Amino acid sequence: MSSECFSRQTLRDLLNQWASGEITDEQLAGMSEELWNKYGVWQSWPREDKRSITFGALNRMRLRDAEPITKSDVPFLLAFLDAAYGDETSAWRGWDEHFGQRAAASS
Repeated sequence: MSSECFSRQTLRDLLNQWASGEITDEQLAGMSEELWNKYGVWQSWPREDKRSITFGALNRMRLRDAEPITKSDVPFLLAFLDAAYGDETSAWRGWDEHFGQRAAASS
C-alpha cells in the first residue's frame, strides 16, 4: 500500500460533524469502525510514515470503551490530522503528550 486509502479530510469531516452535533457518538464510532473494516486490519506504520497519522486518528476515533475521545479532543485531533507530510514524528510527540496527560488526569 503506497498511499493512504482514504483522505485525512474524511476524518476531519467526521470529527466536525460530531463536534457540531450533526452525528451522535454512536454514529461517529460506527462510521469509524466501517472505515477500519473496509480498509483492513490496523497497520503498524512507523511513526515517520504519513499513513500513521490517518490510521492513528481513526483507531482512536473508533474506540468506544477503552479510552473514548471527547469533544474536547476534537481541536487536537484536527491539528494532528493537519500535520504536514514529513512532520509525522513531531505530531506523534504531541499525541503522546496530549493523551498521556489525559490518561494521567483520569487516574
